[in-house]
Amino acid sequence: MINYFFIRLLQSVLVMIVVAFVSFSLFNYVGDPVHNMVGQEASTEKREEIREKLGLNDPVHTQFLRFVGNAVKGEFGLSYQLRRPVSDLIAERLPATLELVFISALIAIVSGVVLGVYTGINRDGFFKQCNTNLITLWSFTSNFCHWNIIYIFIFCHFRNSTIIW
Repeated sequence: MINYFFIRLLQSVLVMIVVAFVSFSLFNYVGDPVHNMVGQEASTEKREEIREKLGLNDPVHTQFLRFVGNAVKGEFGLSYQLRRPVSDLIAERLPATLELVFISALIAIVSGVVLGVYTGINRDGFFKQCNTNLITLWSFTSNFCHWNIIYIFIFCHFRNSTIIW
């Protein structure tokens, strides 16, 4: 059991390192962060000054270790677009995010328990078969499809709303 625990712990650490590397690569090598900050009209000297300030001229392994070290400390740097600390932006949006998480969890738990108890009591009923088929279909589709279905369902039932495609 202890061996299993340490294997899973090692796998978790490896997954976190891979996710950190993929995040680092996407933020630094898909597009130019300096170009996103200053635009095309900036001079070469200004670009090099910003690159030096952000540490983008350092070797890749140094940048990655700095990225991971700062992430572990909770320092996510500055937003390239808003030029504000990312931790402040996260703190601003955290209450709304937590509200959505708790409400979604509450809806999922209540509807899951109600449907589960009902289908457990009526095992051979038509509703049980429909419920099982619907849940199976729902679990095989992507979240993108889910939100489009929910969007269409909600806004088609409100007379004053329009669907914008």
